[in-house]
Amino acid sequence: MKMLLCLSLLALFFFLLSCEIEEQEILKEIEYKVSPSSQDFGNVDIIAFTEDGETKFLSVSVPWSYSFEAYSNTTLSLSATLLQDYGILSVWIGIDGKEYRRGQTAVAYGIVEVSGIVRK
Repeated sequence: MKMLLCLSLLALFFFLLSCEIEEQEILKEIEYKVSPSSQDFGNVDIIAFTEDGETKFLSVSVPWSYSFEAYSNTTLSLSATLLQDYGILSVWIGIDGKEYRRGQTAVAYGIVEVSGIVRK
């Protein structure tokens, strides 16, 4: 009887080890920002991955920002195109209020892009 109980407990132990324990998804606050070097900036073209996996193509005035919530393993991407021959254009991705990625361009009609994946 003791042998049967030990074998049953051992089988249960190995079964529990083999089971995948799913980690609870953690929702993160994501923020995209595009900032100019001066206030006399015109529009910029933006391409952004959003919370639903869609790609948005926008022409916006800067400064510009967009916030949403995302789970781990969500792909983040933000790019902006400088539509003039002067100035500095910066893009920024933040997760839970902290800088995650930053980039900038000072090239006439330049493109700046930052991307990454939301981690746990």
